Amino acid sequence: MFGCTPFQYHAKERIKQCKFLIETTDLSLAKISDKMGFESYPHFSKSFKEKTKVTPNHYQKIIRNS
Repeated sequence: MFGCTPFQYHAKERIKQCKFLIETTDLSLAKISDKMGFESYPHFSKSFKEKTKVTPNHYQKIIRNS
């Protein structure tokens, strides 16, 4: 139905929510990582980059400079 497994769908939605938090809050990336249930910041960063092709830090810089 969604063209992916339930796990893949959940991972995609989780990153989508992380992007929303980066765009709309002043929370640190570490706090976003923790809030969204990632095991560690490096795990969050790797997952984020796999889905978006940029690191969360780079994404945050892009958002704040626009």
